[in-house]
Amino acid sequence: METKGEQQLSQVWSLRGRATHLVIPGAGADNVWESSLGKVEQWMVEHHTDPNIRQVLIDHLKEWRSAPSQHCYRPCQIEHLATAAMDQNNISWQRLLEGWLQIK
Repeated sequence: METKGEQQLSQVWSLRGRATHLVIPGAGADNVWESSLGKVEQWMVEHHTDPNIRQVLIDHLKEWRSAPSQHCYRPCQIEHLATAAMDQNNISWQRLLEGWLQIK
C-alpha cells in the first residue's frame, strides 16, 4: 500500500510532460509560504518601501498562491499601482518571484 506522499508523487509523475505548472501540497507548505511573505514584507519595511506598494505586492502574491493559474484582481484605489498590478498579471506573478517585472 502506497503512502500519501508516494500517491502524490505518482500523480505528479503521471502528469509529467502534460502540465506547465504543478502545485504540490505538502505538510507545512502554507506555513512556509506565509512565513516567507512575512519576511519579504519585513524587508520592504526595513527598506522604506511605500506601504501601498507593500500591500499590493503582498495581496497579489497571496491571491496568486491560492489560484496560480488565474489572474489576480485585488482592488487597488491608487491608479498607477492598479495599472502596475494588472501589467504584472500579463506575465504572471510567478514571474515576479523569478525576477521578471512588467515594465513600461
